[in-house]
Amino acid sequence: AVVSTQSTAIEIRAAQHVLKHLRVHSGLPIASSIIGGCVLSGAFMHSTSTTVKVTNSVYSGITGKSKKKRKKLFNSCTETLLCSATINLSIFKWGMKQNFRTVLPSHIILPGSFSNDSLSLTSANVTKYKKRVIQEIGNSHGCHHCGAKVEKYMADHIPPTRYLSEFSYLARTKSWHRSLFQTLFQRDVLSTQIHPQVLFPQCRPCSNRQGAFVNKHQNFLRGLTGKGGIVMHKFRFQQYFIFLFPIYLVLDKINVTVVFD
Repeated sequence: AVVSTQSTAIEIRAAQHVLKHLRVHSGLPIASSIIGGCVLSGAFMHSTSTTVKVTNSVYSGITGKSKKKRKKLFNSCTETLLCSATINLSIFKWGMKQNFRTVLPSHIILPGSFSNDSLSLTSANVTKYKKRVIQEIGNSHGCHHCGAKVEKYMADHIPPTRYLSEFSYLARTKSWHRSLFQTLFQRDVLSTQIHPQVLFPQCRPCSNRQGAFVNKHQNFLRGLTGKGGIVMHKFRFQQYFIFLFPIYLVLDKINVTVVFD
């Protein structure tokens, strides 16, 4: 279990660094969940294969038999690896109630990878009640961009306030811009019933980074494609590091086979 968890963590962390350079983040509509699922599947399968090799090596060392007479404790069958990864993905999605995009890096001006809960704004003012709710959300999920757990969270306005006038103007003149806004933030910029911004908990380092980024990229569309907007997760234990290796043991012992057309 320790080997499989560490292997999964290393695989996902390496994938995040690659995605950062490719500018792939959790704010991409639809694609983020697909890419996140692929990252998790690859990490689960590779960690299983690694753990099987380590387990067989330890088992062979304990038995003390020669290399020719050593018997493998588990077999790294491709079909069984796929079944194991599928079951782990299902547990991650519906058992832990996590989104696949959680494993991707965040973008500093979009809802982050850990934006599980938010607080809708009815006005631009952030009251003491709203600050208290944001603190509670932060205590549960951490900073919505990097996942860091801190004592005090900032109330992050998403989208940043500097871009609101741009959205309001373009949404009234260009329907595609309004569709983009609604897709990214799930809010209607023209609605009079709800304020177009939402609040998320944010740590101080991410808040400072966001402020510097917005000052540098005063246009939202340029900010989406500008350098320095991708935020990596804090390297601490995350739920997506959990890989249930015992599932593979059960599948291997009952000789699960899958027929692919």
